[in-house]
Amino acid sequence: MNPFPAYLHERLEDKLKERRVVVWYDPNREFAPFVEALIGDVDGHGLKQLILGALKTGLSVFQGSYFALRIQL
Repeated sequence: MNPFPAYLHERLEDKLKERRVVVWYDPNREFAPFVEALIGDVDGHGLKQLILGALKTGLSVFQGSYFALRIQL
């Protein structure tokens, strides 16, 4: 794995263990390929599953409506 994505993976896993919620602001979608590589299945609530090492968490992506994002979360 490239050192920069490996670093991001490690930091994201650490932040999720520490805080349980991470907001990733990427308006230009520059990190979309990195995040998409982490996506697994979709759970029963419509959240995409991310797998980071031993950690499994949900992912919700902004699709133009903060209200819809809040409802999904």
